[in-house]
Amino acid sequence: MHRQFTRLFTFALASTLLPYAAMAAEFGDAKPRRPISTYSIVARDAATGELGAAVQSHWFSVGARVPHARAGVGAIVTQSFTEVSYGPLGLKAMSKGTPAGKALKKLIAKDKNENVRQVGFVDAQGRVAAHTGAKAIVEACDQQGDGYTVQANLMANPTV
Repeated sequence: MHRQFTRLFTFALASTLLPYAAMAAEFGDAKPRRPISTYSIVARDAATGELGAAVQSHWFSVGARVPHARAGVGAIVTQSFTEVSYGPLGLKAMSKGTPAGKALKKLIAKDKNENVRQVGFVDAQGRVAAHTGAKAIVEACDQQGDGYTVQANLMANPTV
């Protein structure tokens, strides 16, 4: 798990350092002064059951708002106009046995601003769920795999 998580996170970090030619006009520079992308990951190791969450962003103190995790329950990240309540509410639902997908759907259904959110859930059984709203900060996407989900926005282009 640690090796897989490290590889995924290293890849995501490297992706933010790709050329920013498409964004140059918007920012008025040929090159940004620092990475501007935001990406996160939640994952569960199938062999050990360990859960983890991580985030990288240009936004100051993002680590206090985006990742949420509880041993034996699950891990959650919320970004792109972060709604911090998704963390404690999602963990509470999963602690009562609600699968990741159902817990996330309930939160999205109650959120009048779901269209700007990006959220990733993984529960203690390794079930994953993600949401990228139609108006999340572009270039935005999410991708899921066996026991993990990654989210990204402000990427250099839609193929990163």
